[in-house]
Amino acid sequence: MKLLQINEKGPDVTGEEFDKFEKIVEAKLPEDFKLFLEKQNPKRTIERSIVKGDNQYTVFNWLPLSESDELSLASTFEWTKDLLEGKYLAFALDAGDWLFVISINQNDYGQIFFCRPDQELSEIIKLADSFEEFIIALQPYDENK
Repeated sequence: MKLLQINEKGPDVTGEEFDKFEKIVEAKLPEDFKLFLEKQNPKRTIERSIVKGDNQYTVFNWLPLSESDELSLASTFEWTKDLLEGKYLAFALDAGDWLFVISINQNDYGQIFFCRPDQELSEIIKLADSFEEFIIALQPYDENK
């Protein structure tokens, strides 16, 4: 898996923390996503933009797997659980607190989407078929896009 250049890193993650978090979300995390958290668990990175068509989607904050961070995978799961119907897990936010989510739903498991909290879940935008594909496509932010 491509390693991102990290500006700010979250704490190291243990297998026990994965088990605990998977119990909270009542789902197994996709393996490529778990590997990313295990190796990097970032809060901010240099590579943070993905272009789809005419649109650029930019990660402002990554949500680390951490019990000590106020803004984390677990805390965000709590406030997005109803919005995302328990089918998706927010793993990053853009500057407007819109969501980058990974599917934990059987139908599109592991796929990556962009979701605006003020829109219906049916309007989410697919960004990648897998977390690894998403990471590979990330580039440094380009203000000219």
